[in-house]
Amino acid sequence: MQAYLIDVINKEHKKVNVKDRPEWKDLAKLCGCKYVEEAHRRIGGRAYTIICDEDGKLKRNKTSALDPDNNLALLGNLLVFKLSANNKLEGLDDSDVSFIRNHVADVTFRLENGIDTWPVLLEVSRV
Repeated sequence: MQAYLIDVINKEHKKVNVKDRPEWKDLAKLCGCKYVEEAHRRIGGRAYTIICDEDGKLKRNKTSALDPDNNLALLGNLLVFKLSANNKLEGLDDSDVSFIRNHVADVTFRLENGIDTWPVLLEVSRV
């Protein structure tokens, strides 16, 4: 099934294929962390399931999502899936991939040691 990866570490975002009914450890590996959690969020008004680093705020991860007012929404790498009514991960279709891709932008951040730019998911809000 298709998901969308926002990888702030490698500074890329892309469609990825994930096996049906993936194990949490497989999702954690794709996100580049040890433990993941499931967050239900709206992206540009559409509801999705986002898999993210469970300990993202504790690790000083890079910002990966901003709300409509450009405030911090999520940290660390993200995997985006459809929001399913039965709490199972559901793959994205091509129109979802295009919609999500259109809500990712390269954002430049001022850091303690200079500036850096990486892809960030925009217009993210709670469901």
